Amino acid sequence: LTGAAAEIPIGLHRAVQRGGDVLALELVKYSIVTDEAERIAIDDLMRAGDWGQQTPAGQYLSHLRGMADATRMLETRVGAVLNHLRDVQSGATPIDHDVVRAAMRMMRALPGAGRDEEDDRFDAHKLEEMNDTLMTSYLTTITKGVAEIERFADKFTLAHEKSARG
Repeated sequence: LTGAAAEIPIGLHRAVQRGGDVLALELVKYSIVTDEAERIAIDDLMRAGDWGQQTPAGQYLSHLRGMADATRMLETRVGAVLNHLRDVQSGATPIDHDVVRAAMRMMRALPGAGRDEEDDRFDAHKLEEMNDTLMTSYLTTITKGVAEIERFADKFTLAHEKSARG
């Protein structure tokens, strides 16, 4: 496929029963819809390139690079919407009510756009999720520490048993 291709040359069919036991294949209309999160994830995977570098630092840098790209993309798109709305407000662009409604839906979906009870519930839920994540992290660290101490104690016991025998 080239970048200018409008359709993917794949036909999907489904079996349809017509007239008793006769089966026929019927062409099914479809559309492929992707969102920005999928595109960002695929770009991140493709950019990773060096599959041998699976160190935590490499993974963290790759994650940060993806977050920076996503933030830049979001800033660009929000900027385009804001510029369009400014042009509509100044009269340079005719008003398109569908675009204005979509912008309002987008703004209302953002937490903190207008402080109300829903935003307070969002903040409480976000705080609960953060505390759960921190608790999980702490428990993981404690578990790893206990495992290390247990391994050290086993080695210590094994070394002193040998020295006591001989």
